[in-house]
Amino acid sequence: MIQNYSEFFTSEIVDSIGFIRLCREPQNDLTIEMMEALIDIHNVWSGDAKIRGVIITSSIPGFFSSGLDIDSLLKADSFVNDHGEHNVNHGVINEGKSAIFAKLFDMAIALYGFSKPHISMLNGHAIAGGAILAALSDFRLMANGPYRVSFPETKIALGLPLPFLKIIEEFTGSANLRKVALLGESFKSKQALEVGIVDYLFDEEDLERKTVRFMNNILKYPDKSFRITKMEMRKNTLVLLQESKTNVVAMFKNFFDRNFTEALHAAKEKRRPRFDFN
Repeated sequence: MIQNYSEFFTSEIVDSIGFIRLCREPQNDLTIEMMEALIDIHNVWSGDAKIRGVIITSSIPGFFSSGLDIDSLLKADSFVNDHGEHNVNHGVINEGKSAIFAKLFDMAIALYGFSKPHISMLNGHAIAGGAILAALSDFRLMANGPYRVSFPETKIALGLPLPFLKIIEEFTGSANLRKVALLGESFKSKQALEVGIVDYLFDEEDLERKTVRFMNNILKYPDKSFRITKMEMRKNTLVLLQESKTNVVAMFKNFFDRNFTEALHAAKEKRRPRFDFN
């Protein structure tokens, strides 16, 4: 268990609501250690009777989370030579990247299986793995501002596995899933509401107050009825998550090619990727 979360987020309990405020500069990019910390705190709070619901948000202006940490992915299967250059370690190629995606899967299992009410309060962009993090909540409440939500995996030479597609489909429905997942479209806040990615939009200055009010309305009712119903709704997809982890992580290795590496470099350099179609 990670004892010190402060590098990744702050936490506090206010009137039976646990708040997690992501704070990893510059954009709350998810490393293995940060995902482990999120798993840890949810495991602890799951057994803490003082906490009846959880709200996860960001303390970094403009960003909920931009997804998996690009530098970690680029360096995952390399070693530094005597000249300070990163070279691929061919003996363990893709194992480092696989470990990162395996931890993403572990986080999905822990948060999707969290039985207490759980809300993502999106006060900034939620992209790729950051959007997946938000998708694991029961509800997503977003600031009505210049922020976007997207699952752009197909655009960065990745694919979304079936368990994640099932989770996304729960709130978009099958009709919008093609735009959201297959085309990887980027949605402004009002568009995200229209396709079902977020449940409510609030003015930015009202977002936290109204999110807390929304949570308190949930907490007016007995905990047991909410939790049992929630877990019944999620049961089949949770089993799919748990049983498919090994195969899905192995599947991701099929995407760890030059196009994926180019997509990572392009994202880091804020340019369009130049894919190789040969």
